Amino acid sequence: KQREQDYQSLKGRKTLLAMGAPRYHSSEQPPKDCDRAIRAPNIDLETFNPQDYQRALKKLSGQLCNLPGAKKELAALKQQFPDATLYQEAEASEAKLQSLNEAKVLTDYEYLVFSTHGYLSPQTPALSALVLDQLDTTDKADGYVTAGEWPGYDLKSDLMVLSACQTGVGKVMRGEGVMG
Repeated sequence: KQREQDYQSLKGRKTLLAMGAPRYHSSEQPPKDCDRAIRAPNIDLETFNPQDYQRALKKLSGQLCNLPGAKKELAALKQQFPDATLYQEAEASEAKLQSLNEAKVLTDYEYLVFSTHGYLSPQTPALSALVLDQLDTTDKADGYVTAGEWPGYDLKSDLMVLSACQTGVGKVMRGEGVMG
């Protein structure tokens, strides 16, 4: 009931916020071991160590290609939704997403679209993530927005699209759909 009332009280919302085409490497030349799909490191939950996980993600980030198709996707969205707010390249960062959340801006949009790399952790679905900008990260904003972090975001969108490799892969969770 409360959620229904909250949504009914949303008036004058903007249509679309899209974030994508983040920077994964700085040069026009991609890394020689550049990969379009991230392979999850094996994580043993019995001996899970957050520092090991962070090191594994840093190693993976050096293997990512920039996504020219994501720029095209954002341009196509802008044509369909001329009033759309787009964040791309350096602005497609976890720090930017966090600041938008803190300012309660994310609640202003009917639709949210993320066009990025995706990271799937089959052993630990909560560690699966959207991979945002990797060139300007901090300890607080490492560029990986994990499934475990999303509940901390205040989202009131009607639809959220995750356009990334492997976003439809994972475990089917009863009552939740696909978790991954």
